[in-house]
Amino acid sequence: MLLQNAKASKLISGLVKLYEENASTLTPDPLYSAFHYSHPPAAIRIAHLQTKA
Repeated sequence: MLLQNAKASKLISGLVKLYEENASTLTPDPLYSAFHYSHPPAAIRIAHLQTKA
């Protein structure tokens, strides 16, 4: 798992930066993201990183 090799805060800031640079929304519609995205939305990924930190 990536979290074993890096700090959660650094992963979160990198994830937010990627979303900002790509002009993506951090909170997409749940139905849209379930159908179109191959990974969970950023908000879910950030919440998961925060609980594991």
